[in-house]
Amino acid sequence: CRNGCRCRELCRSLAMFVLRLFPIVDRGVAFKFVEVFLKNIPFSNEQPSFVVECRLEFVWMMSAHRDYIPLNLPLLPKQMDEGIPHCNMSFKRHHYLAWVLISNFRDMIEKAEKGIREKALITLRSVLSIHDTDSRYQSRAEKERIAMLYFPVVHIAVENTHRLTL
Repeated sequence: CRNGCRCRELCRSLAMFVLRLFPIVDRGVAFKFVEVFLKNIPFSNEQPSFVVECRLEFVWMMSAHRDYIPLNLPLLPKQMDEGIPHCNMSFKRHHYLAWVLISNFRDMIEKAEKGIREKALITLRSVLSIHDTDSRYQSRAEKERIAMLYFPVVHIAVENTHRLTL
């Protein structure tokens, strides 16, 4: 557990550092820290499982943060009516943290072994639950906007049905 525990502590500390940056710096600066962190801990099946789990925990901490929804929905509702969102560069530009969560979920579902796929699915389900029960967003319109953030997951699930059977 020595390296695994240290890796988890480091990931948690980095996540907390980035989350504390959001109120005091431009969000683009904080997003750059997220990008650099994820580039330096790339996902691959060759990584020890604790490294992949640390990456998932970092993504979960970013996604479970109380300001996740405001950071992902800076657009006015009428600008969201461009059609069904896909997890592409346009989606990344407008909804960076959602893109991080969804693209990591996609990579782990498509490329990882069953245990990691299960953890990725649990992470996504946990984030969805947190956002569904957030008392700040209970109107139908707010819930619809939040649901649109996660619509790319439907496409990923359909393409990977055979991998999602736990």
